[in-house]
Amino acid sequence: MSRDAPTISVAEYAGVVIDNYCEIAATALIIYEFLIITSQEARYFWSGRLTGAAVLFYLNKYLVLLSFVYTMMGYIPGMSDRVRSPHCQED
Repeated sequence: MSRDAPTISVAEYAGVVIDNYCEIAATALIIYEFLIITSQEARYFWSGRLTGAAVLFYLNKYLVLLSFVYTMMGYIPGMSDRVRSPHCQED
């Protein structure tokens, strides 16, 4: 028995496209914030000793950045031929 490709309506596809654009915009903002904060980070955190606050700062900054980079990898052409949406579940 062959498995038919799932069909989605135009409205569902438009929702997926909007979802994707929102994720790309959020990622661009995160990368922009990452770049503009680096000089302040160097001044306040790199020159001092490692404290609990510094560890939390680094974890927050770099884990979020890695998460968004990982998310963006799904949008590189040729990586996947599927429509991605967090709202769609495959059987």
